[in-house]
Amino acid sequence: MSHIFNIAGRKIKVLTPQYRDLVIVMKGVVELLLGQIPIKCPLCGSWMISTNGTRPRKYGRVEAFICKNPNCKNGDRKTPK
Repeated sequence: MSHIFNIAGRKIKVLTPQYRDLVIVMKGVVELLLGQIPIKCPLCGSWMISTNGTRPRKYGRVEAFICKNPNCKNGDRKTPK
């Protein structure tokens, strides 16, 4: 089931659950794919999220997400660090 939001002046974006690979790297030689984990909002647990650019971290840049759930406890709906 997808949710459709109409953003003024933009195309309608269909939100679908997002998944990321869970990979274990052993000594830089072998990479094992353990499976895929769903990305959810840490506050409300909703899967209605969207990418929100990248953020610099100690070991490189990581993807950031923003919650699109209107009932989310976080007012600006940006996911915390």
